[in-house]
Amino acid sequence: MDSSTERDSSSDTMDTSAIIECQNIECQIPRDNRKAIPYEKKIVSDFETYQFWVYALLTTIAMGCTNGLFTLSDTACCESVEKFGAQFGRQRLYGALGWGLISPIGGLLNDYTDDFTASWILMAVMSIASLLNILRLDLVKPQFSKNLMKDIGAVLRSKEFLAFKLCVLLNGVCTGVLWYYLVWYLTVIGGSRLLCGLVQTVQCFVGEIPCMFFSGWVIRKIGYFNVVTLSLMCYFTRFFWYSYLTNPWLVLPAECLSGITYGLFYPAVASYAKFSAKPGTEATTQAVLFTAHEGLGK
Repeated sequence: MDSSTERDSSSDTMDTSAIIECQNIECQIPRDNRKAIPYEKKIVSDFETYQFWVYALLTTIAMGCTNGLFTLSDTACCESVEKFGAQFGRQRLYGALGWGLISPIGGLLNDYTDDFTASWILMAVMSIASLLNILRLDLVKPQFSKNLMKDIGAVLRSKEFLAFKLCVLLNGVCTGVLWYYLVWYLTVIGGSRLLCGLVQTVQCFVGEIPCMFFSGWVIRKIGYFNVVTLSLMCYFTRFFWYSYLTNPWLVLPAECLSGITYGLFYPAVASYAKFSAKPGTEATTQAVLFTAHEGLGK
């Protein structure tokens, strides 16, 4: 009996201590645990973020300034080459030369840095160098039309000019697809940033520079309309090649066609604008054509 009583007493003591321990356990989950337990993340549209609208605003301002720069620089170049008896394409090829040299450098910097800060710094340095060079140029001042709207209206009523502008617009659409989606597509299928820079190098050195050098001769042989038509055919070939692309490095052979889609096309458009413009309306006529390409098309 004594041993049985002792076992019962010991059992009661253990039960009591267990109850006390359970009572002393502090709950680790807060009373209001709605913030502690994550719910399913809400998908926020880009249009609801201020970062998107700030980026869109800055991009719009930058592209507006860039397109204006292209128009004015091409007009000044056309006036200068006419004065000195040079060819537009052989001057414009230096832009392709700079593009081809700097693009792989920018891609390599982006591969070895955490963000795109290095590319922004490189752009700022090159922009300052370009500005200093522009300040030293002896530019030819073009004539200005006294009846600008009337002269531009006469050009816009030309069926030939409107047909050419339509071809320029279609080329702009194709250019926009390449500029905004080719690099993205290459990164999706495993391409590096260095490869994206080398794409620009092949475009410039293999395609654009040789074609720009001989652009004057080609335009005289086949004409402005045939050049822009040939450019559209080459875009079709490039898009067909991209559709079957699995190895990102195989994009490089197709980029040789950039010599026609840009190296021949760009001098043809600039020269046609100069050819079709009334005296004193060269810059405005350039703007009309390149707005169809850079603005409406892209």
